[in-house]
Amino acid sequence: MNIDEILDEVQLQGINLLDIGSSGHPSPRWSKLAPWINLIGFDPNEEECKRLEKLDLGYRKTEYIPVALGVPGERSVLQITKDPYCISLLPPNQAWLDRFAFGHHFTVIDQRSITTAGIDATLAPRGVRVDIMKMDAQGAELQILAWSERAVSTSFAIEIESGFTENYVGESTFEKIATYLKERNFLMFDINPDHRVARRNHVGETLHGGEQILWCESLWLRDLVAEARKGQMELRNWSRHRALTSLAICWSSNCPDFGLEIAEMFVDMEILSSTDIRELRSADGWRSQVAPLIATSVNQTEADTALLHRIKRLIGQVANRHSDRT
Repeated sequence: MNIDEILDEVQLQGINLLDIGSSGHPSPRWSKLAPWINLIGFDPNEEECKRLEKLDLGYRKTEYIPVALGVPGERSVLQITKDPYCISLLPPNQAWLDRFAFGHHFTVIDQRSITTAGIDATLAPRGVRVDIMKMDAQGAELQILAWSERAVSTSFAIEIESGFTENYVGESTFEKIATYLKERNFLMFDINPDHRVARRNHVGETLHGGEQILWCESLWLRDLVAEARKGQMELRNWSRHRALTSLAICWSSNCPDFGLEIAEMFVDMEILSSTDIRELRSADGWRSQVAPLIATSVNQTEADTALLHRIKRLIGQVANRHSDRT
């Protein structure tokens, strides 16, 4: 099988992606896999969920659930910020954020009492096995993950946004997230630290390229080879579809070397056959002829959506600067 044949077979059931904190626009990381993805999004902003439901972003299936995730059944306070994309269960670390040009976006303008739900309990009635988790929970990631053990245990890939500093009080920083994921046999395969923010002063009005990096997005893949060697993989939990899904994720994440490594392991475990992966032993076997054409269309749709949001935010920033001066 080559990668296109693998994608054809995966399409029968699709790839389950859990999008935690789905406001804004979808992560571009998964656009190559969009036609294969069954997306379940969570966001506490009901209006944002309704807006997302109306978009056609090329996914196989989509569902958005207007729920705040955290400790099941716990009463919490949702911090409503000036910028709706900064809303969090955690209060902004305003004294720290006000040192930066974007600090006013985190100003709390309202507070709402809500009841949080756990991921595992919410997904249980749907019978969903998670393949990919994408998290952007404005600092509350570990609080959510604490009630997501089943979802984490079935996930092959986790994409997570985390701060290098506590931009929210009690935030799950990158160091804490990395420790959590490493303890669960995840390896970091990619990181985007290109989130520099200038100080709030006259010099900071022009970007110089060396401003402080405040947060990042990182990609983690489960080290199935290490788990197999430790006897931690239960064959009864691994189907042919789940194995092929892992290979499709490796392809979309541009790490076919790791894909081949786990493909060989699937053969050793008799989940796949040697014939199944023969073409994957060469680079040509990982080059899709069909997916790039589909992804181009999906990327354009996402780009249009992202541009619209960017324009709206820029208009808001200009208005805020004007109001600050007046």
